[in-house]
Amino acid sequence: MKNQISARAMMRAAPLWSILGAPLVALAFVASAHATVLCVSPSGTVPPGQAKKAGCSATISETIGGAIAAAAGGDTVFVFDGSYPEMVTIGPALTGLSLLGRDPKKTIINAANKANGIVDEANGVTINGFTITKANHEGILVEGSTAASCSMGACTPGDQITGVTISNNIVLSNDQQLDTKTSPPTCPGVPGVPDFDAEDCGEAVHLDGVAFSTVSNNVIQKNAGGILLTDENNSNHDNLVNGNDVEDNIPDCGITLPSHPPAGSDLNIGDASFGVFRDTVTDNISKNNGAAGVGVFTPTPGTSSHNHLILANELIGNINPGVIFHSHAPGQNLTGTEVVGNLIERN
Repeated sequence: MKNQISARAMMRAAPLWSILGAPLVALAFVASAHATVLCVSPSGTVPPGQAKKAGCSATISETIGGAIAAAAGGDTVFVFDGSYPEMVTIGPALTGLSLLGRDPKKTIINAANKANGIVDEANGVTINGFTITKANHEGILVEGSTAASCSMGACTPGDQITGVTISNNIVLSNDQQLDTKTSPPTCPGVPGVPDFDAEDCGEAVHLDGVAFSTVSNNVIQKNAGGILLTDENNSNHDNLVNGNDVEDNIPDCGITLPSHPPAGSDLNIGDASFGVFRDTVTDNISKNNGAAGVGVFTPTPGTSSHNHLILANELIGNINPGVIFHSHAPGQNLTGTEVVGNLIERN
């Protein structure tokens, strides 16, 4: 296992202006003509020249949460270098918010003793340019604010989230509450953990009931698992997982597309899941993870994960096969997935 993030991996999480091919002034890039740029610095101050280039509004927040509380949908929250000991929640009213860190190596959300690093409950959100580390549960969780529920076998989905972009982040050493001394591992003490996330604390980046969204060019290392696309709260479909470096996540998979019972509850086993389908996993490195490089799973009756495209990935040195399909019980749909042009070796 590596002790440091590789140089190749770091190139996947470069500072914002180097990706855009322009200096910081290019922050004007994301804010519409009527949107506000709310800036954040640990000291509550930013040198006037930098503030002008970033387009900062008059008030500089000391916390990311403070800036988000003052934001409206479509605004930009721009975070300068520093360590921010907080859990950041983007509420459902903040459609189209851009949450941008100046440099993913220097703009750090330290979520120690917090449930998550970032929770997004809004559509159309961009999360770019952070290190997210040490959360008890997921580093980044995208999930609707209203949860799915079942009664007498009839299941009502929660809110579906669409149009989210998660890019150029370093998601490192989350899932801190995972207890690997038990068999299977458990995640005690975090409220609301669905039964089917209890063995991995939700992994590093978790999209639950999300559609038409992108997870790209992130470095995801040393969590319990890497990228997780599930359907506990609503269907999960037509997402793109592209260009990520997913390494040394143990004990779980690098990239996982499992279908779970509604609400993620053992009580709903046998009820039809909302479904995980038509997701594209391409051009990722999934290496030295604790289970499969990419896993597609339907673990209980009624679950459905199908018609995905797994294309041109490097799946190397994982504990289980590079790509693995598990259908554990009757009455599932695990059909139609294409596995094309991947490098699969030493698994």
